Amino acid sequence: MKRKKLIALLLASAMAFGMTACGNGDTPADSNASGSSDAGSASSDESQAESSDESQTESTDEGSANGTADGTFENKVIMGNTTDLTGDFRFPGWGTSSVGASDQDIGRLTIGYGTQEVAEDGNLVWNETSVKSHTETENEDGTATFTVELNEGLTFSDGTPITARNYLAATLSFASPVSMEAGRPGTSGMAFVGYEQFNKYTGEEAEGTSREFTGIRLLSDYSYSVTVSSDYYPYYFAYTYAGFDPAPLGLVLGDDVDILDDGNGVYLSENFYEKNGDSYVKAKEIEANRYDLTRYPFSGAYVVSDWDASTKQATMTLNPEYKGNYEGQTPSIETIVYVKLSQETQLEALTTGGTDILGGVTGGNDTTAALAVVDGENFVETHYQRAGYGKIEFDCDFGPTMFQEVRQAVAYLLNRTEFCQTFTGGYGVVVDGPYSPDLAPWKAVQDDIDLIDYSFSPETARKVLEDGGWIYNSKGEEFVAGICVQSHELLRTAELYVQPLSPPVLRRTAAADLYRPLPGREAEICGLRRMCVRTGRFHPVPDYQPAAGAEGERRADIPVHFPQSVRSEVYFGTYRRYVSGQYGGGGRNRRDFQRSKTSLHHRPAVLHPHNGPG
Repeated sequence: MKRKKLIALLLASAMAFGMTACGNGDTPADSNASGSSDAGSASSDESQAESSDESQTESTDEGSANGTADGTFENKVIMGNTTDLTGDFRFPGWGTSSVGASDQDIGRLTIGYGTQEVAEDGNLVWNETSVKSHTETENEDGTATFTVELNEGLTFSDGTPITARNYLAATLSFASPVSMEAGRPGTSGMAFVGYEQFNKYTGEEAEGTSREFTGIRLLSDYSYSVTVSSDYYPYYFAYTYAGFDPAPLGLVLGDDVDILDDGNGVYLSENFYEKNGDSYVKAKEIEANRYDLTRYPFSGAYVVSDWDASTKQATMTLNPEYKGNYEGQTPSIETIVYVKLSQETQLEALTTGGTDILGGVTGGNDTTAALAVVDGENFVETHYQRAGYGKIEFDCDFGPTMFQEVRQAVAYLLNRTEFCQTFTGGYGVVVDGPYSPDLAPWKAVQDDIDLIDYSFSPETARKVLEDGGWIYNSKGEEFVAGICVQSHELLRTAELYVQPLSPPVLRRTAAADLYRPLPGREAEICGLRRMCVRTGRFHPVPDYQPAAGAEGERRADIPVHFPQSVRSEVYFGTYRRYVSGQYGGGGRNRRDFQRSKTSLHHRPAVLHPHNGPG
């Protein structure tokens, strides 16, 4: 029986469209705000290998990469990505939005036992392998306390016991000025009571500071609690604040630092704040530990056994101490070799034995070529949706795009259907908001929610502007179609090239001091480059912003909440992924809820059973 090669294809699948706000892919809070390594999983291609017993004994074809002389196979898989490995595996991205997909893949395989993990449907679930029990209590002052009791007997890869201190260590370190000196943003744990005072503590008592983090309690060696501030509660995803990953204390705190609690909140021993001149001694240790792959153990299914920075190749072997993921699944593949692939030659690498799994293929041409080799015998594929999409971004706090009707008019001028077909090669579909069709909260409301369909329509775009009072030219005179008194600037919009036909410029009122373009024939727009319009791609990261006030009171009715900010974005595509089903071992999907954004209508965008985004 021949050994099958596996293709994991990432296809652009859902053209997302919506105006939302926030500035970039980074949250105001650290993406690891509650200590969970899955919190920032924003923006990478995720596939894990699944093995079968027969893969170890099947006959090999001539030239197969892993075949041995006696016709059997090594229990090894070669996989990779087109992005470079950097060795930043301990905390991929180091608290920023720029997380390398390859580094994140390694992190997911080597960081485990989180109190919460992402299930196959995209929801965060409690991890029964690490969590014995958990409770949520709403307090009279509007805060909420989450108490977690851990299972005993879990260990790191070197056999060291994992306790509650290991779960709290990263949050305490990364909320401090010490880690800020080491390059962290210092926003970890900002949703908890007492964050501001703890974040300002430098090792010396001062007004407005506190050595103790009052919102985090170390209750015993195997239990802890966190109290979420009323500014961040109620919130539909509030339970995720109690999600933490364990870390060796020395890795994130430096050597010989202890975590203590005298009853008023956790705090760190004094040596954590030791200084040499104006610099924290531990800051250098923490920064150096970021890339140290040998001194400290791992908690996940695999350990990094070799890393070659020159060839960008990492080798991982089974962690013998690992007891399983949230379903209790443990891997059976002994060795994973992660290599750097080239987009131009990755399919050739698969067909010639240079890799066993090809993941993250995107674009119509590459996808079609990859699917052409799938024969069900030598090469197989499976697929699922990915929550990621392109965007056109508007700044909503100044310029013409601060006006709702301008953003809506531009939206009606974007032929998303044509763009989707062109970009994905037919492997994508258009959607009308920042969601993936496979997103569990979306599935819960898709039959009831009413979203605006911004189909391509220059006529509707014109009407939206006219109804909003955009009926004057730049001189305050009545607008005449086809005459531009201000500019002849042209641009390409959604694959449509605008010919130089003197597009018009309008003013909303005669007294207005801002010039607003009006669409002319087809997709003609005058001066759009001056309208604060940007292009780019957006990869969602968890939203830790509060749903306060009236919105917060509606928590029970709101599957997904997107608080308001100051930018607006037109989404251009989530992606369908094809992942291998032969080698993986209980893979986890990325967290699927999105960043906070402002809607087309300049109100918080909320996925709601009865109301679409603002």
